[in-house]
Amino acid sequence: MVGREYSLHGWARARGILGDYQALCAFLKNVCASISMQPLEAVALDVPFAIEALGREPFEDEGGASAVLLLSTSHAAIHGWPYRDATRADGAYFMLSIQSCRDFRPEVVREIAKDVLDTTVVSENHWEMVDPHAT
Repeated sequence: MVGREYSLHGWARARGILGDYQALCAFLKNVCASISMQPLEAVALDVPFAIEALGREPFEDEGGASAVLLLSTSHAAIHGWPYRDATRADGAYFMLSIQSCRDFRPEVVREIAKDVLDTTVVSENHWEMVDPHAT
């Protein structure tokens, strides 16, 4: 195996975290430390939700936050939409992905997301990347 990619999409009852880029960076750092990944740099973007600035009816996916953590072995990213389906009891939509040339345990990531974000998982995928030329 030359690497692993993992993605988790779901609903987070901890809605506030998904609109706070600093909280998302802290979440990613916690996840990566728990799977023995070495962070190099964090990049985060806060997209404020200001209806008056849009000058039109807002689209439900506008507003929220994204964070990317560059790792010594690749990257981790999370995108949150705290305003999507604001009346849903199971929370706000998020997408989390981690790619690395180092192996890691996706179940650890899932459990941290469940504990910190209070998640309902919609889909979960993981792939092992293999070298087609390896014997």
